[in-house]
Amino acid sequence: MGWTAVYWTALEVRQDRLEDLRRILELREKATGNEDTREGFAALLQRELPHLKEAFTPEGVGAILNSDDPFVDKEGYLQLGSVYNGGGEEEAVFLSYFLKRGEVIVLTDEYEPLYGYRILGEGRVEPLRAALVDERGRVVWSG
Repeated sequence: MGWTAVYWTALEVRQDRLEDLRRILELREKATGNEDTREGFAALLQRELPHLKEAFTPEGVGAILNSDDPFVDKEGYLQLGSVYNGGGEEEAVFLSYFLKRGEVIVLTDEYEPLYGYRILGEGRVEPLRAALVDERGRVVWSG
């Protein structure tokens, strides 16, 4: 039994990683047998894109593998939408190899209030929690 996380915004992909991300999406469509499991897909990506080997963990690649219909739009934004058993920090770390520094991943699922991660660099993210602020910018509630 699992849950579904929803990625609420399109994520801006680094120009130098657009082709890598498109290749990952292409491999997802062609994955068969063991390659359509998290472990198998991570191993496939490590073989096919060895220059990004450290990015491909079974937990992280679930962001792509378990998404309903991931795609990169013509402006270079990744659309993930709903991801089964998604929304974890491992996925954010995986995405950090492809997204621009400072990009904010905004998520929600049935067990959590709005939350997310800010990309600090490749392999580095900062967890974020929802908050309400007053007119002076002071936090009055944090989820």
